[in-house]
Amino acid sequence: MEPEKSAYVLIHRIDDPARHVLSLSYDSRHLPGWNDLVNGWSLGPASTGAQVPVEEPMLLGTRLGIFPASNHVILWGHVPPEHELAPFQIRMSGHRWVEARCSRSEADTLYCRFDRGPLRIGDHVVQFSYERPVLP
Repeated sequence: MEPEKSAYVLIHRIDDPARHVLSLSYDSRHLPGWNDLVNGWSLGPASTGAQVPVEEPMLLGTRLGIFPASNHVILWGHVPPEHELAPFQIRMSGHRWVEARCSRSEADTLYCRFDRGPLRIGDHVVQFSYERPVLP
């Protein structure tokens, strides 16, 4: 029997050094993606039942998810047109944050490729990994 594949998400607040690691089974991906072959893990406030809980008020009313690909990771989902989102940021070398290159359609779709580096969503940092992170 083949072992179940897992991925890991490291989450923390910018102002808090405590980090939380989530272990996510590939079989637990339930958020439908952009076609019938793609599913991801839902991301949002815990009160919404999101698999990746990120307590940011700006995420209320959205339906976003993390979608792993072969060599990168995508934040994708639906955001109502009237809904305001703060810019997402990715961390570059030297721990410098820059605005992520995200696209948002006029309909309601957000697409943001963040590879495996940290993605800043408001006051939270989310980092995806195929290997269990070692915490200090």
